[in-house]
Amino acid sequence: MNTDTAVLAAGGDGENHPAPLRHRVHVGALWFGLTGAPAAWSAQLVASYAFSAHSCFPRLVPLSVPEGGASTFMLLLLAGSVIALCVGGLALMTAVRSWHATVLETNASTHAALDVGEGRTRFMALAGIFVSTVFLLGSFALAVLVLVTKPCTLLTY
Repeated sequence: MNTDTAVLAAGGDGENHPAPLRHRVHVGALWFGLTGAPAAWSAQLVASYAFSAHSCFPRLVPLSVPEGGASTFMLLLLAGSVIALCVGGLALMTAVRSWHATVLETNASTHAALDVGEGRTRFMALAGIFVSTVFLLGSFALAVLVLVTKPCTLLTY
């Protein structure tokens, strides 16, 4: 029997708290797992749109080739995509690690756990896994879009 189970079984400090194993995962890790990938995707989307708009529409007339050259343009967009994918991947790994660390958080039946609010840390970790996966896929889709389209073709009409 590990120390967390022994503390809970003996009626120790963790028994009266709604999330008795909350000390196993730092709250910052839970929030990063939940919000890291959406923040990275948002930054990727906003930065790539702003950079594309400025490079392809520096004046009143749209350009067919970005200002500064197509290779520099694509390199910067790909760098932003790689950074967003890395941050999203780290957020997903953090959420998975947090979820595994809180596997023993709910030691009662599900209904009893809901009545006292147990499992919040584990729920936050599981929500982080779901949210990070969805936004990591969004970052991947945006990276693929950058790779398969010609510069300035999506913005011209």
